[in-house]
Amino acid sequence: MRILYLCTANICRSPAAEFYMGHLLEKLEIPHVEVSSAGILEMGGAPVDPVVLRELASHGIDASEHRSKAATAEMLARCGEVIVMERRHRAWIRDNHPEHLRKVSLVREPEESVDLFDPTGGTVKEYRCALDLLFKCLERRALAFKYPV
Repeated sequence: MRILYLCTANICRSPAAEFYMGHLLEKLEIPHVEVSSAGILEMGGAPVDPVVLRELASHGIDASEHRSKAATAEMLARCGEVIVMERRHRAWIRDNHPEHLRKVSLVREPEESVDLFDPTGGTVKEYRCALDLLFKCLERRALAFKYPV
């Protein structure tokens, strides 16, 4: 299974999801899931936000080599699931790549069908709040892969 995490610029939430989920999958020894990330905007290969790098590093995760990339039709075609951070990211897929809409879910579903807010440019506390929510969603998902119902 291939999962693509999608956010706006691919410098904050989606790379955090990619690297944290990758860390969880390795830790839980789940080899059949591959993760990647992208954004709906082209950011010219921007690095991960420094606050996100520090938060990932506090979990022993190095994302310093990551560079942003925009989602393409090929990326969407290669994955079995697209997990978006906000409803507007789902709308972007609906408007630009409707053939992949059936693969899309919000990162906070099924518990909550609400957006995961973008902390970019906010305080460290706002980043930690957003990333804590994200990491909890990813932990539940990783455990569901490990122990399917």
